[in-house]
Amino acid sequence: MGDLQPDSTQNCQLIVLACTEFCLQGAWNLARFIEREFGKAVKYDLLTVPGACHRLVREDGLPRLLKDGFPDDRGWEGVTEEYLLESDDRRTVALDDLGLAIDWHHPDALVLIQHNNCQRYHTTMTFESVAAECQVLAKDLKVAIQIVRERFPKLHVLGCMAHIDAVLGTTELTQVFDSADSAKR
Repeated sequence: MGDLQPDSTQNCQLIVLACTEFCLQGAWNLARFIEREFGKAVKYDLLTVPGACHRLVREDGLPRLLKDGFPDDRGWEGVTEEYLLESDDRRTVALDDLGLAIDWHHPDALVLIQHNNCQRYHTTMTFESVAAECQVLAKDLKVAIQIVRERFPKLHVLGCMAHIDAVLGTTELTQVFDSADSAKR
């Protein structure tokens, strides 16, 4: 097939990193969400991996904890270098994957999407409630934003929490975190 080289003239506005969960593409329709939030003409790369941000912030399924626990809910306060441990192989691969898409398509922003009832998280953790699970996911999302910003400081990074209701068969956006600071919604 020959040498395939990325076409540097092909740019997109966004890269979206989401979980492989079919509900995000189905009931919620990720494409409809992107269109609604960023416009009908937006071009984007879609990267899907189990757990979305999981491999950026967790090592072998164990949480990266501060001595006193997770960062608090006051935005970026509490997210310290102790929390952001040295890169492990999975994080390096995840960031390298993002780097390829960034280098090839020069996006303006990256959108990270986490959702409740994520099987990747449930393989290594148990939660007392949906609220407790969402709290862990939201904190991981904030940390993932920080990690991505450290590697790609010029990239605008947004983090979205989606809530999947299996009983009603619905998925809705519940929170948006912006790399500029804390939750917007």
